[in-house]
Amino acid sequence: MSSTGDSAGVPSGLYLRTRISRLLNPFWPTFSRLESFFVGDELAGQEIDRPVYVTGIARAGTTIVTEMLAASLELTSHQYADFPFLFTPYWRNYLAQRSQVAAPKAIERAHKDRILVSANSPEAFEEVLWMLFDPALHYKYPIRALGPNDAPEGFPDFYRDHVKKLLAVRGASRYLAKGNYNLLRLRWLADCMEDPRVIIMVRQPSWHVASLMKQHALFNEAQRIDQRTRWQLAASGHFEFGPQRVAPVYLDNDAQQVVVDLWSSGDEVRGWAKLWAQGYALAREYLEDSALQRQLLLVRYEDLCGEPEKTLSRIADHCQLDGFDKIAERYVPQLRPPQYYEPGFTDAQLAAIDDETHETATALGYRR
Repeated sequence: MSSTGDSAGVPSGLYLRTRISRLLNPFWPTFSRLESFFVGDELAGQEIDRPVYVTGIARAGTTIVTEMLAASLELTSHQYADFPFLFTPYWRNYLAQRSQVAAPKAIERAHKDRILVSANSPEAFEEVLWMLFDPALHYKYPIRALGPNDAPEGFPDFYRDHVKKLLAVRGASRYLAKGNYNLLRLRWLADCMEDPRVIIMVRQPSWHVASLMKQHALFNEAQRIDQRTRWQLAASGHFEFGPQRVAPVYLDNDAQQVVVDLWSSGDEVRGWAKLWAQGYALAREYLEDSALQRQLLLVRYEDLCGEPEKTLSRIADHCQLDGFDKIAERYVPQLRPPQYYEPGFTDAQLAAIDDETHETATALGYRR
């Protein structure tokens, strides 16, 4: 499994680079500060203006929305090519811009979900930044919701400098980030960043659970083919699927433990449904918080596929993007519900999903 979709296994070159980067973890904060010092003149006038965050539980449509937003000249995000040496973004991108001789090839990503990606495609790597400052995150304890002052010591300044360096070297005016785990950090982001614009993606529960289960099975199979898959996924900050799967603590420890127990007992359907309910119950709390409401936009995956023009217009208005209608026109024909799999649940499984999710689903606009 490569960063750009080869399902045959983890490419040896990527695996070696990732190993080297992990060995350098104790030194990356120092390298980052040195980079900031050397490009200080460029950073002095660099502002972080209305950064855009796309989040939600995995498989809700975050990738395609991020890809469309990344097509805007205003926005830039982490790309596949940034990993694993993403802690010094200015130097890495400066060198890459002067050495790339051919356009990177686009292939279907490892998720096998029709989305084509290349080395220059946007990808979620913020979790790797968090793990640099908190190596025990996901390994010794699951991620949980953060308040405004809950980040590791030194991380907020590092994070803001990192974003500024990425903006400066790419010549972009605004930052874009996709991250499923940012659903747990919206209060922190609202405090750390200036007027962030957040899109929370959600999907109808039974289809969402089916997609989550399909993805988990796919990465378990990838681990069977290549034993390095588990480590590579974890090193890139992905703990949603596969043998290294960890359930986040969205609301409380007890609810998270129930999810883990259900998975351990083999009840994948109810376990994923309960995870969905917990994650989007937290999203409801954010949406009802008067201090956050203006910065948040809930987008249903079904609306994105069923009414793409209207939904993309809402996204563009919320993110305050100019000229996005031209980008939307290009993507509208691609936006359609998946036709390459069906949920295939029994009546009892559908009842279990409904039992776990109906209250939150109804509140988010889904009919029973």
